[in-house]
Amino acid sequence: IPTKPHHTLTILQTSSSQPQKTQKPRKRTRKATQVPQPCDPMKHVANEAVYKELDDSLVRAATTASSLEAEQDSGNINKT
Repeated sequence: IPTKPHHTLTILQTSSSQPQKTQKPRKRTRKATQVPQPCDPMKHVANEAVYKELDDSLVRAATTASSLEAEQDSGNINKT
């Protein structure tokens, strides 16, 4: 009885020998993005001012709330 291990030959196929799947190129569709233009330039400026003011108010409110919360956590203000 032979005691030597039996060797097997494994053949690996490279990807070049395998049939390649071909993908059809995608047809790209481009949507035109339209930015609404204000009819009245002065109205546009006024809207920007209002949005800026609202943004500033939100920042102040968030800062105030954060500061109050920090003071409550430190015990300087009683929680209600």
